[in-house]
Amino acid sequence: MTTITECFVGFAALNFSILNFPAYPTYFNEASYMQLAQAGQYYGPTDIEEYVRFATPSSPYFESLVGLDSQQDFAGIDTDGLCMFRTITKSRYLTSAPAVVANFDLLVMSKVHYNVSSTKIARTFIYYSEAFLDFFFAVLLNTDSLRQSVCTTMRDSCSSTWSLNGYSSISQCTSALSSLPVARGGLYHIDGKSQGCRALHAVFAALNPNHCPHISFAPQIDFKGAFKCQSSGLVDPATLFSSSDLSAYETFGQSIGFDSRFLTVTDVCSSDADCPPTYQCGAGSQCEPVPCAWWCNLYTCSFSSCVHCDAGTDHPCVSILEETVCAPWCNSWTCGLSLCEGCPVCAAIESQTYCHSWCNAYTCGLSSCTPCAVCSDLAAGALCASWCNAYTQDMSFCLGCPP
Repeated sequence: MTTITECFVGFAALNFSILNFPAYPTYFNEASYMQLAQAGQYYGPTDIEEYVRFATPSSPYFESLVGLDSQQDFAGIDTDGLCMFRTITKSRYLTSAPAVVANFDLLVMSKVHYNVSSTKIARTFIYYSEAFLDFFFAVLLNTDSLRQSVCTTMRDSCSSTWSLNGYSSISQCTSALSSLPVARGGLYHIDGKSQGCRALHAVFAALNPNHCPHISFAPQIDFKGAFKCQSSGLVDPATLFSSSDLSAYETFGQSIGFDSRFLTVTDVCSSDADCPPTYQCGAGSQCEPVPCAWWCNLYTCSFSSCVHCDAGTDHPCVSILEETVCAPWCNSWTCGLSLCEGCPVCAAIESQTYCHSWCNAYTCGLSSCTPCAVCSDLAAGALCASWCNAYTQDMSFCLGCPP
């Protein structure tokens, strides 16, 4: 049984520093993994290093990173006997093109689970506020130049992926990329078929072709036998962090001046033009989020005056982010539209439990009619059509008729 003393002695001897990349083989083994709920898991020293470097000036999206304040504490021993150490850090970033250039402070939490027996970190969980993930992926990385950069990487560094997708031009690729959501759901998951996932993995693919399948639009298996950036795991951060972890994050953040977004844009402004998109020049010449306009509704959630409407839990734009929206005009014919993603009829169609009103025994070959009772009877040889008689008793439509 692991003791607290063993935890402190062992972890102190490791001398762990997340930015000390040459020491990663000392910190991690191939079974170690790092996970951000919204972005997936990364196994082994090499993949973990790639992932961490993405959030540093090693990435083309960041110019500088400075740690401003931090708090570290012991978070206990988990059910596997691993020692948990929690670090909450305030960092200041400056982004660079092809992202939107902006200065901002954010609060990030990491929790390492250290194995006393192996003297390695078994797993590391990372936490960012939803407000930051929205700002980073939907604002800073949501640029035409960044989409062009992703597609250029696919063409120049991932020739087989480029060929698989059948693109003949960068514009064809960027058009397809633009059609994808930036992220999915109110927790901003980017690990599925999203622009965010491709913005992340394009940085890796430019240096390591093993990541090329991850920026493909068509499913492409990678060297580990996995498909990435195709479907989201929809992992809830609350399954990785305890309520006490999240409470510690909020308490520390508020004690050093953050509001509930745990994100502060620090650009000094004289006009709105000096601020990132969806921000305006406010009091004290500081950029602040554009408030939700009174006229915002389901059809205007992408407008700059409405992008922060998701801050109110009862606003219609929240349902779009959470993919629970069902506009009043939605029906079985409109289930492919984003404003109908949360409709019960669409869920029934997707799970193949919905029978369209026009279905009959003669349309059972259509997938839309498979769940219908008449089609079930036909498949089971239990249907008796109204026109059946002694001369048609061997036909599939008449197998259920009395002798």
